[in-house]
Amino acid sequence: MELESNFLNCDQSAIDFICEWGSGARFIKAHTSGSTGTPKAISLLRDDMKISAAATNQFFGISQKSFLHCPLSCNYVAGKMMLVRASVANCKVDFSKALISPFAQPDLISIVPAQVDQLLTYISHPNFPETLLIGGAPLSPDQENRLLDNNIKAFVSYGMTETCSHVALRQIGSPIYAAMPHVTFTTDARNCLIINSTAMSWQQIVTNDVVELIDNRHFKWIGRFDNVINSGGVKVFPEEIELILRPFIPTGINFYVTSSLHHRWGQAVVLVVDNEITLPQEAMNMLQPAQRPKQIIVDNITFTNNNKVLRRSYNDYNDLNS
Repeated sequence: MELESNFLNCDQSAIDFICEWGSGARFIKAHTSGSTGTPKAISLLRDDMKISAAATNQFFGISQKSFLHCPLSCNYVAGKMMLVRASVANCKVDFSKALISPFAQPDLISIVPAQVDQLLTYISHPNFPETLLIGGAPLSPDQENRLLDNNIKAFVSYGMTETCSHVALRQIGSPIYAAMPHVTFTTDARNCLIINSTAMSWQQIVTNDVVELIDNRHFKWIGRFDNVINSGGVKVFPEEIELILRPFIPTGINFYVTSSLHHRWGQAVVLVVDNEITLPQEAMNMLQPAQRPKQIIVDNITFTNNNKVLRRSYNDYNDLNS
């Protein structure tokens, strides 16, 4: 392949994808992230991937002189798209799993939130990346604050495998996502985001993400429609509660917010943890009455292959206090 010399420190997943991309195949095999279960095999149109890559390169100013770093597997779309971006720009990309590249300071690194804390230990290293592209899972408020405190230029992505990685980005410090050049947004009757693109083969994708639509190019993410809790007629989004509670959860404790049946309210909020904790009153005071957990349930917490929490509802747990 003509551009093979631009791909550095390739593991087997990168080598396999280089061969697949270099074959010129019209469709590329990929797997969904498995946010709600087992990842699914899908096919991505090669032309869609190139359009997405060109848009990202335009946004970040990636050119032939740029240097990218991707310590992620090319078995998933995030890793694949970094290779495609390098191919489209004809620039070098390092696939070493070390978070600091041994070659040079990257113009852009693609990571997941689980890698942020380790990366921050290298803040003084001369090869610390110029810009961070973070995706795959929610970035915690603590991580975001640490990035801001260190004046690190970082963007959080919104997208999915079907859209060939992100269709919107938000710069840390702001809750607003901005569309990529080829994308516009609308919402449906549920206030769920609809992604529109005349440039991509899929044209339109209706999501289950509830958003506050600012205009057809900007939105604020609220939570998943699948997860919404209706407590006495008040719609409560677990993701909003989790963001508020996260600073009060001890390090090393996994948790999530879900619903349980309630004799009076229909559904009630419960907090699920994998070890005993007590929420301070300060945390409860930051929540609206319908958002406050009626119980803290200690239970095993399971994860998808992509390290996302598998939520369950406690429909048999109906002895909550009023």
